[in-house]
Amino acid sequence: MLSGTDTCMNNDNAETCIPKKEPMKTQKHDEMQYLELIQHIIDHGSKKEDRTGTGTLSIFGAQMRFSLRNNVFPLLTTKRVFWRGVAEELLWFVSGCTNANELSKKGIHIWDANGSREFLDKQGNFKLKIEQICFIKLPANSC
Repeated sequence: MLSGTDTCMNNDNAETCIPKKEPMKTQKHDEMQYLELIQHIIDHGSKKEDRTGTGTLSIFGAQMRFSLRNNVFPLLTTKRVFWRGVAEELLWFVSGCTNANELSKKGIHIWDANGSREFLDKQGNFKLKIEQICFIKLPANSC
């Protein structure tokens, strides 16, 4: 049975029909999650002060999920990424280390200011001793 969407050709009195394929669904590139999250933060984020004095927009608990199947790694290409820093920080997390000095020794300074008592006090929710909080500056070789 032919449908109105099939392509048919009359070939020597034998009709050959090729079913019309459904249009391919455009697969969304994983990086679109990041771009859509950025737009959501711009549209709905709460203004917060930060340690630099610049200020930020923030949304609590935003998540992105990526499949690592098919040899795909979710590295952003719409902004410059410090690849060595990303790799070192990931290895640091996986190792279970909470000593930010280990990253600092490797030239990765992303956690330097966030682990100080001053920074934690500014956040207002930290009554614990500095030694009880993850991602802090501890004496060398404490991992």
